[in-house]
Amino acid sequence: YATDFDENGSIDPILECFIGDNAYPFPSRDELLDQMVSMRSKFTDYASYSKATVNELFSNKEIESAQVLEINTMESYYLENQDGKFIPKLLPKLAQSFPVRAILPTDLNGDGNMDLILGGNETFTRIRIGMIDAGLGLVLIGDGKGNFTPLSPSESGLAIKGDIKAILELNSGEVKQILFGIHQHPIESYLLK
Repeated sequence: YATDFDENGSIDPILECFIGDNAYPFPSRDELLDQMVSMRSKFTDYASYSKATVNELFSNKEIESAQVLEINTMESYYLENQDGKFIPKLLPKLAQSFPVRAILPTDLNGDGNMDLILGGNETFTRIRIGMIDAGLGLVLIGDGKGNFTPLSPSESGLAIKGDIKAILELNSGEVKQILFGIHQHPIESYLLK
């Protein structure tokens, strides 16, 4: 839900998450009170907030005026263009172990099929969420039919620490170079053999 709930001129995004069949606010009481001071009198202790739903935080009028966005999946996909229609294709299980922030489609092994290099991670998160940093850069070898097989770091040569935000391919004659933009770190460069 997103609207100016406390009428201070800025949008207040409020995430909710499901526990069983019931939806509860995702922010902790402290996070909510930091964002919306007016809630201090409504939730004077942690116990009362721990059972509150979004409908108990806001009036029906406030909820009806809010923009509502819904997340249906947290999985990573690529979109395949089939005759002008984009078809979502789920990436392999190993690609689901970290948030993907960059994808470079390229033919890495020279077989004429598109391969993918993925990068991501999110280390700057709230303490209670923890760092999401399982990705080291991931190479997926394509078979030309929309299927991808992941390579281990020892097979691909990729073992990048940090939040990969961009991947760029540079070609100079016979030499193919892959550059990785990593948040708050120098660019890493890999030569393709």
